[in-house]
Amino acid sequence: MSQIKPEKLRGLQLVTGEKGGVGKSLFTMCLLEYCLEKKLPYRFYDADRSSPDVGLIYEPNKYSAMLNGKTDQGKAIAKKGSKATVKDETYQPQNKSVEQLVEPNNLHIFFSEDEEDGFLANHLIAEAAEHLVIVNLPAQVEMIIHQWLIGRGILEVAQLDELPITFWFVTDGSPESLDLLFNSLTIYGQGVNHVVVINEGLSKRAKENFQAHRVCKMIEQQSIPIVTLPELWLSNEEKVKLKTQRKRLGEAADRKSSNDFTFVVKSQIFRFIRQAIQEIESSGVFSDAHELSNNQSNDNKEMIQPQTFDAITI
Repeated sequence: MSQIKPEKLRGLQLVTGEKGGVGKSLFTMCLLEYCLEKKLPYRFYDADRSSPDVGLIYEPNKYSAMLNGKTDQGKAIAKKGSKATVKDETYQPQNKSVEQLVEPNNLHIFFSEDEEDGFLANHLIAEAAEHLVIVNLPAQVEMIIHQWLIGRGILEVAQLDELPITFWFVTDGSPESLDLLFNSLTIYGQGVNHVVVINEGLSKRAKENFQAHRVCKMIEQQSIPIVTLPELWLSNEEKVKLKTQRKRLGEAADRKSSNDFTFVVKSQIFRFIRQAIQEIESSGVFSDAHELSNNQSNDNKEMIQPQTFDAITI
């Protein structure tokens, strides 16, 4: 595997899965920990408007400001019924170990039926042309993402610039989740890179169910990378504490930290991070990311035509 060259890394990494509760946020945290571990500069967007859990943990200033009633450009605006106050804000990551890798950015990106959200989403491609951009997508935005990529021609723009777009598709191994994965692969074909993330922490039979599903054969034929999200061995109480304290996984695992986690809990989180990072590394996505062009070779520039939803039968 070739050495990672951070200065050449670019592209759009979308953590998806469409179905809620499959572990997208947890995997996104692992992906960010990978970038921090490998010292890869990145730009991150949590596209969950109502509950940006990952954003609140990894970029707390930016996403706390949003939930407190500030605009996408980082200006504080008064709530209805109060005096108007407008204040310029400059976002900077709070954590010292993160601030040199995270590009300061006040912009919030969401995917909705609102046309203006679509225009703002175009900034993702503009940034991904020069930077590594990671987006945590909420559930049930498949149709909106399809309209953005296909209907608005964003995928064609990316292909012209040989800009890699990758779906990290997180599945819990349920029939619904695997059908959605099959749907995504059928629609986009080789127009979008896919990495299958099997969350074994949610189901002991996730991998077994995956192997028995028709999507498994398609993935084997297309040589699509598969990674496993291991189980995080914590009690429900400890998981709630991890979420409410809003600690990065790396911070929670730090044995020198004075947080409320016991030595055993810290060791379990540390072990989980190590395993997750190894799995992400095995995908090969970041080893030659600067050379990827949506699975197209340099001698084959013909546009890949994704299918429409009408052509898919689940």
